[in-house]
Amino acid sequence: MENNNNERLLQTMDDFALLLGVSTETVRIWVRKNKIPSFKIGKRRLINIGKLKEMIKESENI
Repeated sequence: MENNNNERLLQTMDDFALLLGVSTETVRIWVRKNKIPSFKIGKRRLINIGKLKEMIKESENI
């Protein structure tokens, strides 16, 4: 799934880890601690980039 800027709105944990330069295990920990929004489809857990951006914007307004 992509938005108007050809940016992926959903990413696998592996892709998200690669994007940030952290390990997949680090991303798993963040997901378990609800630090980043994700959901599961079948056996795949996807990171919701759109929701993450909203969370970041909200935290900047605090």
